[in-house]
Amino acid sequence: MNDSSLKEKIDNDVELRKIGTRLIVVSLIFMSMISTGAKLQEANTFIFKITFDNQDAIPWLFLVVISYLCFRYYTYARVYHYELERKWIERLERSKVLIEIDHENNELFGLVVDLEPKRVDLNYLYHSGIDKDFQWNFQYSVDLVFVRTIRYYGGHVQASVDEEYEVNLYKSIGLRKYLSILLLECRYQVSSFIRDKERLDLIGPYIISIIPVLFYFYGLYH
Repeated sequence: MNDSSLKEKIDNDVELRKIGTRLIVVSLIFMSMISTGAKLQEANTFIFKITFDNQDAIPWLFLVVISYLCFRYYTYARVYHYELERKWIERLERSKVLIEIDHENNELFGLVVDLEPKRVDLNYLYHSGIDKDFQWNFQYSVDLVFVRTIRYYGGHVQASVDEEYEVNLYKSIGLRKYLSILLLECRYQVSSFIRDKERLDLIGPYIISIIPVLFYFYGLYH
């Protein structure tokens, strides 16, 4: 999916923007109460008026509402989070650290080639051009918080199901090299906030909602 179509999908997602707006409004009201000491005295409904006598419970009410809206917002936004994540991962997959093409000697180098399972031979496919019988590809995967794997998939073109091999980076390359991969990944993630403006649009409501929550708990225990 190109940048314009993804931006258009996000802009046209009415429910996403509706929940995001509610989350921002509730968070700003909560922030104004914390920073100015304002109190919520009463609320007018269509049927009756509600008066709040227990002021200590009001912040917890806001916390529940913010948590609920954050969860609702994520359920609508997660498909876009995934698409944006795939964009910076695809850029990372083209980096010379993972795979590099030596056009002069017609060879492939990089971490992906070093860790390929015995059944996978990326160099053979590169030498053969588009192989008629076998085709292999790879995908860098981000699982949980610090679990990173390289998934090789493909095999015989006439097979009904692709073969898959998964290589855990930490177990395969050791801590030092693994941390260097995480640092490289971090660079691509940070650059994606500049290249993919939709990321800031999506995470904005999260940032605005977490600020008053942090301020509240900081003031509660200090």
